[in-house]
Amino acid sequence: MSMTKGTKRPFGNAPSRLTCWERRVWRILVHESLPGVLLPSDRVCFEMLVKLATKLYMGQPIGVGERKVLTTLSANFGMTPGDRKMTIDKQAQSQWVIKENEDAQ
Repeated sequence: MSMTKGTKRPFGNAPSRLTCWERRVWRILVHESLPGVLLPSDRVCFEMLVKLATKLYMGQPIGVGERKVLTTLSANFGMTPGDRKMTIDKQAQSQWVIKENEDAQ
């Protein structure tokens, strides 16, 4: 079972209903995700991302609507440059606030 970095709650392995290729893409995307972003409650949306990303990896045609959903889901999981920067900035700010509170005590 894969643990999401930065959290004690396991994100879990890919569901058995996914194809072999989808399970591979699941592992790749979990590995490439930012620490603490993936939580068990994200599994359904993450599965949609995996299914669309698998089509992309395999060179299958992706329609305009699917591209939009793929881009939106990627952004929601902090997997685009702009969203990744905002997520990292929030994490850094959160750690700074925690550190500041510890120093005050």
